[in-house]
Amino acid sequence: MAVVSSDHASPSMSADLISSEGARLYTASDIIENNKNESTFITVIDGYVVEAITMLDNHPGGLKKLMQTNQASIGHTGSDYGFSFTQGKNAHFPGTGKTFNQKVKEFVIGDKVDGFLKPVECAFGDNGSVVILGRFSY
Repeated sequence: MAVVSSDHASPSMSADLISSEGARLYTASDIIENNKNESTFITVIDGYVVEAITMLDNHPGGLKKLMQTNQASIGHTGSDYGFSFTQGKNAHFPGTGKTFNQKVKEFVIGDKVDGFLKPVECAFGDNGSVVILGRFSY
């Protein structure tokens, strides 16, 4: 695993480790189809599918960096949709990983709507927010 610096998040904080029974499952085809609509931007973070449209104007790394999150070269797994807040060359600061981890925990114990876990918003201060929609089906 590439380590950016000692002040970046730890793999132990990865939300990918959190069980998500009852989450809606999304495939790569679902994400590609969703992203054809300019009013939405779906990406995968630590195995969870998120709507990240509010991040497009506010991401500190810029629009180009954000738009690459679904690419294999960006994620820690070396596969498409392998982006992580807590692992790999694009690991974020611990607060980002911790915030996302806490919201994923809220998501997986939350209410269900139409048989699936209800989406949960995860805010990152002035940098926008993501809405946790479900789990990525690899």
